[in-house]
Amino acid sequence: MYVRFTSQGALVLLAAALLAGCGAPSQASPAGLGAASNAYAFHPIRLADIEKSRRSPIETLKLEIAGRIPSPLPREVLQRILKQIESGHRPRVHFDRTGKVGLWAIEGFNNLIFGQNAKGDKTVTVINTLNNGCNEPFGSKVDHAENLWTACGSYDSGNGAIQEYEPGSNTPAATFTEPENCGSGCTREASPLDVAIDTNGHVFGANPGSEICNPSCETSGLLVWWNSNDPNSPMGINDPDLTNADYIDVDREGNLYVEGFGCIGSDCGALLDEIGDATSKSPAITNLIPPSSGATDGLYISNDGKVLNLIDGSTRTIAQYALPWITGESAFNTLGPTENNYFNDGYPIDGGFGLKDKLMVIGDAGGWIDIGKVSKNRWSMGGNVNLYPGLVDAAYVPSDK
Repeated sequence: MYVRFTSQGALVLLAAALLAGCGAPSQASPAGLGAASNAYAFHPIRLADIEKSRRSPIETLKLEIAGRIPSPLPREVLQRILKQIESGHRPRVHFDRTGKVGLWAIEGFNNLIFGQNAKGDKTVTVINTLNNGCNEPFGSKVDHAENLWTACGSYDSGNGAIQEYEPGSNTPAATFTEPENCGSGCTREASPLDVAIDTNGHVFGANPGSEICNPSCETSGLLVWWNSNDPNSPMGINDPDLTNADYIDVDREGNLYVEGFGCIGSDCGALLDEIGDATSKSPAITNLIPPSSGATDGLYISNDGKVLNLIDGSTRTIAQYALPWITGESAFNTLGPTENNYFNDGYPIDGGFGLKDKLMVIGDAGGWIDIGKVSKNRWSMGGNVNLYPGLVDAAYVPSDK
């Protein structure tokens, strides 16, 4: 059995902070974020380009390839996707009804979330997020109850949202919206890239770009949170270090970790911050990795909150740091490199760990799922005919959360 999907709506990653670089420190400089692989860091984003990009996936890809809109994917991958879309190619989704969902794989260009078996080579189900008003699904997490959470770059053609999907459902149990109206004569533009949830009923969103205009415009609300019982009332978190917030996660104590771009003094670049008491009026901001010439890929807290993992797509590696963080610490271990194909397309973006932290899964821009056996640091590719270049995230079911 198969279902053919057509792509409706563009991949709009508002000010996505140029994620196509590295999130993990290089071995040569373990305390800093890796060397930049994207030349458009801090490139100004024009609202006219954002509006133009919403017309179609082709318009979006052309703007991303030209560097007018930041993208989490390398330019060569974007060019290959553009060629496939212009040729009329769309996923023809074949289902295997005999299995069960062992992991989710996010494919934002066609607004699809694939429910794969645990090996990643069979599609058990698929969520067409566009049917639920969610355009450009990106970062995701699976919580302790096996609910899937995903960040929507835009929701019903407006600002973005976070959606929660219960096991077995292809419609959201809840949608946490980022309102466009912020009062009389005030407008807000925001588009979440990643999501995190804690054990106290808080939902967090990372906005690579967020702007409030009343009547002049200023950056505001890069990090937001909701009470799980109040999905229409986000609250902002002020981290003065940030100009872009990209990837986030929380530890068992509720500390929020954010990877993105920003400035400390005159030094600007990719950085990592820890935010204690993030939902209070006075959050405690601690810079863990200072700004450096780099970009950011995925961040994930594993091992019951004891390990912070930073993915470096350019080297296909994952740097692991011990928590709680000690000033000046270096990575105690490096996983990878993940696999690449004949065309050297491998570029892991974001992912997470399975139950008991024995396996790690990452969405790969090359169009497959990277699966790693952690203890042996042995990596393989998972995939089938359904998966499309530009996979941006993956999450195990159950996860280690």
